[in-house]
Amino acid sequence: MWAQVNFEFWPVGPSKGTARSKAAFALWEIAASNPGKAVEVANACLPQLCTLLERGGCEEKFNALGCLERLVNSSADACRTFAGNSKAVLATGQASQVAPEIRPKKGAALKRAKSAAEGKLASVTQRLVDFKPAIAAQDAVLPLVKLLHQADKVLLKALEHSSPVTDDALAGCIWALTLDSVACTALVKAGAAALLCKRLSALVSSSRHTDKPSKAKHGGLSKEQEGAVCTLTGALRQVSFEDGAKTQLKDESTLALLVSLQSCHNATTYDNVIGVLWNLGLEPGNRELLEAAHAPAFVVDPLPVGWLTSTPLTPLAVVVPETPSAMSPAPASLRGRQVPLMAAT
Repeated sequence: MWAQVNFEFWPVGPSKGTARSKAAFALWEIAASNPGKAVEVANACLPQLCTLLERGGCEEKFNALGCLERLVNSSADACRTFAGNSKAVLATGQASQVAPEIRPKKGAALKRAKSAAEGKLASVTQRLVDFKPAIAAQDAVLPLVKLLHQADKVLLKALEHSSPVTDDALAGCIWALTLDSVACTALVKAGAAALLCKRLSALVSSSRHTDKPSKAKHGGLSKEQEGAVCTLTGALRQVSFEDGAKTQLKDESTLALLVSLQSCHNATTYDNVIGVLWNLGLEPGNRELLEAAHAPAFVVDPLPVGWLTSTPLTPLAVVVPETPSAMSPAPASLRGRQVPLMAAT
């Protein structure tokens, strides 16, 4: 299976050809074919992919990025299920470690040995399927953030094996990495929040200058652009849980952009935007900024006053606010009602 990937090019410096690009693309196809093979790719050549992402040419970076995105978005459950049904796919040496435990036993001893071997293999596989910490450990975070600086230059030139590219793949990879706490912290320290906002602003600004009627009814966004906006806001929402990211988002133009995206047609984008604004509203110092940006009342004041001051709370002191202009995000059963915070003593 690995014969189609020429690894002799990996140690070489900056690209002078397309051999490594084709190798990365082959790995991308292998990882995308099914979750089980993604385990093989990650275990065999994750460091090389991360190196290529940092040092390769435009096309090489794009194909390495595509492969990494497939790895970080692989389903852990699917990987375990596939490995359990087809143990031979673990061509990285794990299956060979299990085989001696099964042979040459017979009868009941064989059944017990098989059961023990399957348990060991499942344990090994489970440790392999979550690639996010491994990618963070390989220092792939900084190359990913660097790509945000030059996304147009890098991605739009990488069309040999791909359909026309938006920011979707890059933001999707970062979004998946932010689900790991270590990687998320590293991304925030590298300035990812501000750069995600910059990419989002550029994408929305370019779409608003379209003259096509078909795009106008969707706020000027094509389907590809809608997907990219959704993915960018998703990554932004995830990093906004970090205190460092909140500092990067305290900008009038950024807040105005986020508030304007509430009118989007994509429900997931709306949820992402509200999530970012809500996280910013959790800091009392951001109230004036959010008000100036005309953010909804329920994100300007997301918490009861008693939670933000020394005012004591009674078991039924919190009322979920709701006005005609700012509907409460709480379930309908709680809107406008007193919400018990604790059981009566």
